[in-house]
Amino acid sequence: MPRRPTVPDRFFDDIQTSSEEEVGRRFQGWVVDELHPFLNGLSCLDDVQVIRKRWKARTGMPTAFGTFRPYPRHWCSFNHGGRSEAQFNVGLYPSYLRVGLGFEFTEKMGGNQTDVAMAFTMFRNVTRASPAYAAFVKAHRIEAEFLPAPNGALGHVPSAAVLAWEPAPSPPIQWVFFGRMLRRGTDREILEDPLRFGNVLRDVFAGFKPFWVRAQEQAAKWK
Repeated sequence: MPRRPTVPDRFFDDIQTSSEEEVGRRFQGWVVDELHPFLNGLSCLDDVQVIRKRWKARTGMPTAFGTFRPYPRHWCSFNHGGRSEAQFNVGLYPSYLRVGLGFEFTEKMGGNQTDVAMAFTMFRNVTRASPAYAAFVKAHRIEAEFLPAPNGALGHVPSAAVLAWEPAPSPPIQWVFFGRMLRRGTDREILEDPLRFGNVLRDVFAGFKPFWVRAQEQAAKWK
């Protein structure tokens, strides 16, 4: 297993730049050299591409993670092939790091809105009445992140409201994410502890995995 990464507090200062190029310069090395090797070494992710062959003829890359996308005051990384599916995702903002499952509903980067919408619908179907999912959400303080909120900005849903939450029908949803938000200050002891941070990455992805599999398998039947 590669060495466990940590998220030092200075990362939350370093991400506060409007330059995508600068975000890439500051974080790509850490993501590629530390985060990705750790994620790809997790037992809950090392068979992601094998599983994806149940609904994809070819998967392209053998490993789960390898992407890196810099944006103003934000970066994210998601599993290979996840652009038009439910995607395992890690991202950093000025106030928190997220880890969980995301759905990108736009056509950016060649995304297929229809496929993502179907994956999202099936994910909600398989989790809506699941006691196991409800227990997972409670145990790992799973929250939701979405775009756009009524004010046009990024919106958030607390853990206690996640199970019943649905995105509003208007304006059209662009992004939905369910996962653990590790916040600057509040979760510093976790972020800077290689064991505890690594365990959060492992436990959150492992918790989402069976629901990801079922949702994608069901979505594939409707193609």
